Amino acid sequence: WQTAFLFNEQGEISGRYNKRHLIPIGEYVPFENYFPALHEMAQLPDYMTFGYSDAPIVDPHGPAIGVLICYEDLVEDAARKTSLGGAQFLVCMINASAFDTPAALEQHRRLSLFRAIENRRYFVRCAGTGISCVIDPTGKQLKRLGPLEEGSFAQDIPLLDQPTVYQHFGYLFPWFALVCVVARLSTGRKVSLDDKLLGSQKSVYREPQ
Repeated sequence: WQTAFLFNEQGEISGRYNKRHLIPIGEYVPFENYFPALHEMAQLPDYMTFGYSDAPIVDPHGPAIGVLICYEDLVEDAARKTSLGGAQFLVCMINASAFDTPAALEQHRRLSLFRAIENRRYFVRCAGTGISCVIDPTGKQLKRLGPLEEGSFAQDIPLLDQPTVYQHFGYLFPWFALVCVVARLSTGRKVSLDDKLLGSQKSVYREPQ
């Protein structure tokens, strides 16, 4: 597994989270369990196992933390399910060393901020090569360390647990809107090419003198 650990003040492990969404080719190859040669062709060092629990890590004397690992902050369902499970804020730990160009790291950050907006949670990103930041529930960036920038920051994080419409229904509304559009187009009056030609002839017709 790829695992995040929570340590208590005594240095003991008080919680852990296993990454649920592995990256195809980068961390596993589809159907590699049936065809081991695919794993060898991709030159992957280890066989990774998918995590299965959406539950947040719960500090016995503190908050419930919704943990994401690496590119899971681009998987909207990962943040949604852990928030529904009781997470009071989101944290993502990112390597990102495969993309060290500022443009790629900035694109990753911009896409990830939607997780804060969708779930109305504060979102903390800690990235090895950037961009580390704190994002509030409206998508506003409060603190930031840029690409390849060393440093640290501190920020108070309010704990939020109110459910959102998105958490309950996900992307149901866009699909509903698409169905409505398709239904409207399929029931609308179909105008044939002959009708269009006749219409254009009528519009230019003049009575003979």
